[in-house]
Amino acid sequence: GQYGNSEFKHSFFDELNYNKFQSLVLRNSGQDWLKSSIKDIMLTSLMRNSGLDFQEHNSVATYINGVYWGMYNMREKINEHMLASKHNIDANDITLLGYDSNTGEVEEIEGSNEEYRDLMSYIAATDLSVDANFDYVNQQIDVEEYALYQAANIFFNNTDWPGNNIKFWKNPEG
Repeated sequence: GQYGNSEFKHSFFDELNYNKFQSLVLRNSGQDWLKSSIKDIMLTSLMRNSGLDFQEHNSVATYINGVYWGMYNMREKINEHMLASKHNIDANDITLLGYDSNTGEVEEIEGSNEEYRDLMSYIAATDLSVDANFDYVNQQIDVEEYALYQAANIFFNNTDWPGNNIKFWKNPEG
């Protein structure tokens, strides 16, 4: 925003039904950058239409000051604005938390982690084999989506998980 408009308005990604972005990211394909450079985008693309949120992408030729740096993956930045666009909700209502792999703590990116801490305390102290207790947790967490997220990361053999790159969110509607 310090350079003018704080929002890109362009259809960067054909698969999306929105075209406003507060942030974009250039990625080198993570752990695959010295190999095929497509593993990350190929595997996450398999989750399209699964209900899981993921960063849309396009491969781009990258130049810095006129010098070719190679092919990178332009992606949506995972933030409250991306989530608001994907779910047609207000970005100001989103609580976005992340796992800090250095400290092992859940950090606040947007909003407060108080509800998360309360829920983790409830889960640790409660017998979830009791239907009413599990039903309460099920009202707080999208358990089916969480199970799909776990299964996908295990199936993909994501070696950068579960200790890194974890964000989770909620809004007042669920």
